[in-house]
Amino acid sequence: MKNKWKILLINSKSSDPNYYICLQIKNALKRHSNVECVVLADYSNATSIVQTDSFNLLFVYGGENINRPVIQILKNACGRSIVWFTEDPYELSNNIHNSKLFDLVFTNDPGSVAKYPQKAFFLPLASSKEFHYCEIPQDDSRYRYDLSFIGTAWPNRTQFINTLLKEKPELRYKLALPSNEHLPEVKLSIPKSEINWRTPNTELAKIANYSKFSLILHREFSSSGNEAKAESPGPRLFEIAMAGGLLLVDDSLEINSELFTPGKEYLPFKNMQECLAHIDYYKDKADERKEIIAAAQQRAMQFHTYDQRIDSLLEITDANLEDQQKVVHNQNRRSRLLIVMHNVINIQPFGGVEVYVDSVVQKLKQKYEIFFYVPDRLHGNHKTYSILDAEYKKVEDFRFDYPISEDWLSEPERERSFFELLVKYKIDVVHYHHLLNHVPSLPLISKTLGLKNIISIHDYYYICDSFNLLDFKNEYCDVRNRCIESCDICASKRAGYVSGTVQKRRAFFQRILNSADVIIGYSNTTKSYHESVFKGLDDLKVIPLPAPAERGFSPVDKQTEKFKIAILGNFAPHKGADLYLDIFRNMVDENVEFHIYGKMNDHYQQVLDRLSLKNVVIHKSYQVSELKNLLKDMNLSLHLSVWPETFLLTLSEAWMNYLIPIVSDIGALGERVTDGENGFVVPVNDSGAVIRAIRRVIGDKKLYKSVLNNISAMQLTELDEHVRVMEEIYETPLMDRADIKSEQAGLCLNGLSTGLVCSQLVKHSSPPELLQIQRDGLKQKMKKAYRFYRSNGAKRTCKRVLAEFAKGL
Repeated sequence: MKNKWKILLINSKSSDPNYYICLQIKNALKRHSNVECVVLADYSNATSIVQTDSFNLLFVYGGENINRPVIQILKNACGRSIVWFTEDPYELSNNIHNSKLFDLVFTNDPGSVAKYPQKAFFLPLASSKEFHYCEIPQDDSRYRYDLSFIGTAWPNRTQFINTLLKEKPELRYKLALPSNEHLPEVKLSIPKSEINWRTPNTELAKIANYSKFSLILHREFSSSGNEAKAESPGPRLFEIAMAGGLLLVDDSLEINSELFTPGKEYLPFKNMQECLAHIDYYKDKADERKEIIAAAQQRAMQFHTYDQRIDSLLEITDANLEDQQKVVHNQNRRSRLLIVMHNVINIQPFGGVEVYVDSVVQKLKQKYEIFFYVPDRLHGNHKTYSILDAEYKKVEDFRFDYPISEDWLSEPERERSFFELLVKYKIDVVHYHHLLNHVPSLPLISKTLGLKNIISIHDYYYICDSFNLLDFKNEYCDVRNRCIESCDICASKRAGYVSGTVQKRRAFFQRILNSADVIIGYSNTTKSYHESVFKGLDDLKVIPLPAPAERGFSPVDKQTEKFKIAILGNFAPHKGADLYLDIFRNMVDENVEFHIYGKMNDHYQQVLDRLSLKNVVIHKSYQVSELKNLLKDMNLSLHLSVWPETFLLTLSEAWMNYLIPIVSDIGALGERVTDGENGFVVPVNDSGAVIRAIRRVIGDKKLYKSVLNNISAMQLTELDEHVRVMEEIYETPLMDRADIKSEQAGLCLNGLSTGLVCSQLVKHSSPPELLQIQRDGLKQKMKKAYRFYRSNGAKRTCKRVLAEFAKGL
């Protein structure tokens, strides 16, 4: 290798009790003279890291939970790839399948080498002086234990130790036999509390150092239908030798004698009688024990450290991987944009967000391949989600077993499905306009694939599940000036959440916002609210929304003999509907006429039908393109939201059609309107102040014309200008996604992107729906068995099913 290695090191395992090994590998790589740099990553950040620096070798440690699409992306970016499988032969079938992703394979098991289809090399595990070295005890007074064993409770181990306890009950034991879901129940003659514990690896070394004998028992168990016993030892053999422990070794592996000299560097036994004989003979012979310990420690330091393993690994890699240019596949394609929303235009109820997105998509669809990912609201059960194209035609449906819960933060089934669709449709950029009715963890999933994440903030959903900040009294809550305890009480009264829920939810959404490459707010109000709650949002971009239509008819054509007042958008409580009713009733005999344009719920329709007010005209919902004609005779508009709007497109619609707005002094409304200049600002929830403002405008023609002239001169952001800004934001280097397959893409995700599995907010009520999912009923077990069958075939599946059945007996 002419140039030094720049290595991206990634631990493939989602949960790894032996993660310290990966840290030792990283340290050994950093010390190696032929390595320029090494960066340790995981699935949550690897694709982001590889985009910010230039690497020439991908090194995957472990091999379990290989996420094939992510690894393929990383390989494409680095150019060359190697893997060190450490669970052979127990996971050999999966490892052989995944080995095709790599140029070279290293395996911990010599018996597995010949079974790989490409070049493979035996590389045993090792020890580390910095993690494991201890001074050898000089006399027996230093020993706290006669015999120690620390390792997973594989059945052959528990059986051996159970016999040993019966044969030698007088010994001082230090035992740790933690179990896992695949193992039968551990039954020993001592309490479970004494054996079911874990310890850091450095403490394991100290325990071995404090023990006269350190028992080494190999694993004989596989839950995946592969070979049950390896041909090489695990890391404990090397670690305990480095720690100055006396190795009492099950010598059923032939390779033991190649690694250490039996009788001189460890005590070998083939059965219980030989083990007991060693204990009886060496228990009181301190000098002989010390001689064996010293020889083993010296052998470990000379031949069995991770520095030596990395020397061998890089020597083999240098000899087998030549300098080569990274192959960059054809990138002359349109970038693919996925828009994640809670709804799309023309599916009721929809509002300003859907209208805005549609206007931008119509401009962008020639440059980008655009898809939508939305809940299927036509069926309304939130069990079906749809991929739509830029014309809103359905491309594919995704169906789930359970409807989504508003309490979920993360849920594996939907995460896996989202991961797979991102791979299948080769998405480059994901724009999250709203996560309502989605699993909030989705941005963490797209970040795993190195996609560009854009988050738009259209309301306060990230701050509070009551996205318009209406509290349990249905009144506006100034969240910026409320302590977290007050928010907890509100959440409890409003939705039944337990104490601490708001803190947990905000911590999660802090992670979501941190995953974004760009965060967009549409007013300074949006920015200030979110910066008051979340950290690190200084770069939140404030980008005004574009005017949604062309300019209306000239204001000189407006008739002012009878003032016509428009109410645009959804007619709902949080939009001030109850205020409007008061205003209608109190101005019924005045020279004004109110025109309602937009969606109205049944309650207010019934109220207005009953009141039968002569000064109120109800119109159907409108298309933005119709506004020019609909509003040509209107003089004023009312925007009386009782919550802090983050922009309000209907205000722009009013200005574009030369209407003078009267707005509530809250949020973006009070920010965008200057009283007496481009509209009028009134206190929140004050219908009397609105009536006063209307009368003031009607009675002062000069004031009316002055404000109207100011509106005529206003320069609102136009759609083409806004689209140019969005194109700059969407701009991103296209990652090489050649050869990336969607099949089983998310099967190994298992929450490792989010760090959370089935995370939810907790209510006071009975166990929520998610707990039913976590019980993994018959349907889920059948799915799990089918996935195993696809990877391992019928024979191994039958073995696995029988093993699982036996465990339950």
